Amino acid sequence: MTPDARFVRLLENSLGVSILSCTVTFSAKTRTLLESGETGDYLLEIKGENFSCTIAGRGRINEEKARLVVTDAVNLYGDLFREHIPSECARRAEILGSIVSGESIDSVLNELVQMIISSPLFDSAGVFLLNEILLEVRGLVYAGDCGGKAGEGIRFRSRKIRLTKKSPLSDVMYFGRCERLNLDEIDDWRGMQDCLKGEAYASPLINMDGTAAGIVIATGSGGYSEEAAAVLQFYSNLCSIAISNANMRGELIRLKTYEEDFEKVDYVSKDLVKMGMLAATVAHELKNPLVAIGGFAKRLAAFGSDPRMDNYIAMIQSEVTRLENLVTEILDYSKSVDLKIEKIHLDSVVNETLRLLSENISIGMIHVSKSVDPEITVYADKNRFIQVLINVIINAIQVMPSGGDLKISAEESSETIILYIKDTGGGVPDCEMEKIFEPFHSSKQDGTGLGLSLSKKIMTAHGGQITVTNDSTGAVFSLILPKTGGFDD
Repeated sequence: MTPDARFVRLLENSLGVSILSCTVTFSAKTRTLLESGETGDYLLEIKGENFSCTIAGRGRINEEKARLVVTDAVNLYGDLFREHIPSECARRAEILGSIVSGESIDSVLNELVQMIISSPLFDSAGVFLLNEILLEVRGLVYAGDCGGKAGEGIRFRSRKIRLTKKSPLSDVMYFGRCERLNLDEIDDWRGMQDCLKGEAYASPLINMDGTAAGIVIATGSGGYSEEAAAVLQFYSNLCSIAISNANMRGELIRLKTYEEDFEKVDYVSKDLVKMGMLAATVAHELKNPLVAIGGFAKRLAAFGSDPRMDNYIAMIQSEVTRLENLVTEILDYSKSVDLKIEKIHLDSVVNETLRLLSENISIGMIHVSKSVDPEITVYADKNRFIQVLINVIINAIQVMPSGGDLKISAEESSETIILYIKDTGGGVPDCEMEKIFEPFHSSKQDGTGLGLSLSKKIMTAHGGQITVTNDSTGAVFSLILPKTGGFDD
């Protein structure tokens, strides 16, 4: 891209418009930077102390802003419009155009470092980024004698220099000033002396919020001069702009991706809400007919004398009971979880649950061992928590059809209380692990797939969670509750 095109691109990006023609009169000489012959939405002539600029194009343009932008641009790149265009000025225009147009940050920084060492003032230069937490700088881009040597061992980009609090390099970054340093006298710098050593200039890299971002270091043999300090500071400012611009673009991309993901989640959530409302409505409408069918089946059983009729009636009653249970679970799952929080002893709640399930445990030939400290208390809705325990324990009994061991234990920390329920049913298959708490997902032939998903919903309402892992013999469910449940003792 030519310097003229770079200049026009810079104006377009700064003003947010499309430019069709651009001419600049500088020192009584007119230069046409762009001429398309098309008619645009605006024609604007801007006059300064020693120039005039006429631009035309499409879009809505803010004249006051345009005057400021064009004036700054022409004053900065005045040499572009003279009869002789110095190569240094043209390269500066190109690099600014690269920054504005969003080229790769690596290529932009590499070009800036090359421009530093192309000056007769410097022979080596490097850009370093600061990790403020670890107080270290990492090599990012380098140009100089080191780059041409073979067998360097460690690449420049992989090198890290740990800084002490009293390091002169820290002073440069945190006080935001360009200084002359002797790198050979800085102990922190020993790992980088094969690239940069001796007398050097150091200039800080600054983030958009004014915090330290890193440092630019350049070495040369010309001795100290205000010109060298000014040149390095100019290029370090360009590096700061390039890094901030790249960070801003990355953040915009991240926010756009987040917004798109949020819209997808929001769409799915709304769809799930509609499905839940539909399921609850259907379940409610089914409940009354099922109750009637079950009642009539019982009456038929009182009059039946044919054994085949008795068998059919028993099947009707069994299926009606199964459907009633499914409808009840759907209605429970579709409702919001309203909690009546109270302080309860965990051991007594576990004992009560085991008493309720004593028949299932006995028929299933399950051996129960329990280790729960009687002094452990939790803040929870007792009935809802028992509902979770029943769902998990029933699930454990069902995966041990030939009997097995059920171990219940508790663990208390400063922030949480965890109740472990462990079975010897062989564990949860890897393919089921991520889906086990999803609604209507069940690996059992007669399962509804709502028991564990409802348990998760209840635990989440308590501010806790339910998880499952496998050990050598079976699955381990963990019921995790916050220590205080959000309530003061």
